[in-house]
Amino acid sequence: MNQDQFVEEFGAAIESGQASTLVGAGLSTAAGYPAWGGLVEVVAARFGVPIGHDLPLAAQYVETQPGGKAALIEHLVSEIGGVTPVPTENHYLISQLPIRDHWTTNYDALIESADDDIEVISQDSDFVERRVGVRRLHKMHGSIPNGSPVPVGGRDQIVISRDDYERYEQTHPRFWRLLQGQFLTTSFLFIGFSLTDPNFDAVFRLVRLAISDGVMPHYAIMKRPAPDDDDGTFDLRTSDLQRVGVSIVEVEDYAEITHLLRRLVARTLPAQLFVAGSHRSEIDTTDANAKYPTADPVAEVTDIAQRLGTQLAIHEIPGIVAAGEVGATVGYSFIDGLETYFHERFTLVRRTKNEELDPPNLRRGQIQFTGEDPTDLRSAVFAQVRGVVVIGGTSGTLNEVEGAGAAGMSVVPLACSGGAARTVYETMQADLAAHRIGQRPIDAEMFELLNSPDIDTAVSAAVGLIKVALFMPSAPS
Repeated sequence: MNQDQFVEEFGAAIESGQASTLVGAGLSTAAGYPAWGGLVEVVAARFGVPIGHDLPLAAQYVETQPGGKAALIEHLVSEIGGVTPVPTENHYLISQLPIRDHWTTNYDALIESADDDIEVISQDSDFVERRVGVRRLHKMHGSIPNGSPVPVGGRDQIVISRDDYERYEQTHPRFWRLLQGQFLTTSFLFIGFSLTDPNFDAVFRLVRLAISDGVMPHYAIMKRPAPDDDDGTFDLRTSDLQRVGVSIVEVEDYAEITHLLRRLVARTLPAQLFVAGSHRSEIDTTDANAKYPTADPVAEVTDIAQRLGTQLAIHEIPGIVAAGEVGATVGYSFIDGLETYFHERFTLVRRTKNEELDPPNLRRGQIQFTGEDPTDLRSAVFAQVRGVVVIGGTSGTLNEVEGAGAAGMSVVPLACSGGAARTVYETMQADLAAHRIGQRPIDAEMFELLNSPDIDTAVSAAVGLIKVALFMPSAPS
């Protein structure tokens, strides 16, 4: 499965409340924790136990040796509990996804360290109570907090040996039943696993047992082996996983995982539009920056902003967030064009200042105040929107657009408004195939219309692309 299709499909599952994640050891090793196999190998060597491809079996052999079980757990606690959890960007991105249930086979505390509000379930008895609306992290193989001398709940909560996996249904009945139910009713994203990961194999033995009629779509982000290391097993395993509803999303490098998670976060933000831009100064009305300069650039940009707001209302855009006079013009025009007034559908974000409020200050929509730093304002905006439309603007607008792009958001530049919008348009147009709107390749013909000499045509194209950016149905003809 290609990455665009994955972001669209799993993003839709998240939006509908039918998504879960299952995080493997790959995300922990990237944060400085030892690899799962290495944990077993060290103790196995001490007891003279050979290591093959079946690490749970090796752990089983270790535990059958006199003193082996205690030595294995002591080593796990020392190696996992001795590392201070410092989450990576991937852990923070996962915490930003609006997903109610996360799962992990990892013992460490990285995920909960990245998300202070998540409720941790480390043993079956933790399921007895649940706070309303809280997200949960299910540590299905046990938990070893930083600095703890023992695993949470003791040795019996740790899943590492063959017997632990085979007796899981009896030793962890609530985990097992909930896992079964979620495999049948939600789409899982497997992240941080490889096809040779013993935990991945063990989980899928459970999946096959859980599946009855009908298969929910699941996804696993995997790196294909290098050609010299690929014996054909990757494609065979991919086909096998497809039979139980798991699509492999290939990445060439593990760094791509971060990019995919950024895109997912952007895809699942509130379905609102940010209006970036400002009136152009006189220097911005040169032919190099504005295709249609007029004697009154302020009136020109204002006219475009008003027309855009009206069309966004007609096409029932869910909501608009703006900062500044041009954004406010779009927002006021939008909210005036709605059949029914809803103040929450337009939010004007402003920096906190100890001075009289300057325009715009109409009593329409709602106002949200942020800190005095422009960075605070940008952060407040980007947490509320899925896409950005650019109208006019100067260097400050370009900074906003750069930040939006880095966050994985869709950018629609109304080139006919000149200024920064035209600069962004020309940059994107130069390599359109490298850009995405709504996580999809951009319709080149519609994008070109953003540069139309007819403002209504350009605005209509912008609305069509905005609906794609917000993952809305296509605009009516």
